Amino acid sequence: MPAKFSQSDKVDLRSVEEPMLDEIRRRQNEDCRLELSDMLEFHTPWAPMSLAQVKAKIEEMGKEPRNVVFMIASKDGKIVGFGNYWASWDAWSPGAGFVIWPEFRGKGYGKATALLLMRECFRNSHAHAMGAYAQEWDKPTISFIEHLGFKRAGAMRRVGVRDGKFFDGLMFDMLRSEYLRRHT
Repeated sequence: MPAKFSQSDKVDLRSVEEPMLDEIRRRQNEDCRLELSDMLEFHTPWAPMSLAQVKAKIEEMGKEPRNVVFMIASKDGKIVGFGNYWASWDAWSPGAGFVIWPEFRGKGYGKATALLLMRECFRNSHAHAMGAYAQEWDKPTISFIEHLGFKRAGAMRRVGVRDGKFFDGLMFDMLRSEYLRRHT
C-alpha cells in the first residue's frame, strides 16, 4: 500500500508505487497525453510512452533532491491524479504541478490538492514564494491559478507549438506573506 504523506479533508498525497505506473502510462497514452508528457519531460507528446519509459522518468524525477512525485487519492481511496512538487532548483521558491484525471475534474480535487501543496510549502518549509505555470492557451488553468491567489510573474516566449502556432508559457508566483493573508 502506498504511504500517505500529506492529507486534507478531501485528498491524500501518496507515494507512487509500482502498480500505479500502468495507470500513469495509460493516461499518458489516452486522455492526459499533453499534461503528463509535459510533467514527465517527454518531449514527443504525440507519441505514447511505454511502461518502462514512465518508470524511468518517475525514477529520474525522484532522484532530484527536494523533489516529490505523488499520486492524488480521494478519501475513498480512488486515484484521481498525479503530481510533482520540486524545490531542487531553489528551496526558497519551490513549484508544483499536478493533473487530475478528466472524470474527476470539477469535483474539488484540484483545489484541494493545490491548497494542500500551498499549506505544505508555506507552513512546513522555509519557502518565501511558490511558483506555478500555465500555457497561455490554457484559460481554465490560468483562471484556476489566479483564483488561488497567484500573481502573474512573467512569461517564457514561444516555448511550444500548438495547432501550428507558437505559444508562451506563463509563470505565476505567490509570496509567503500573500498566502498567510489569504489563508489564516
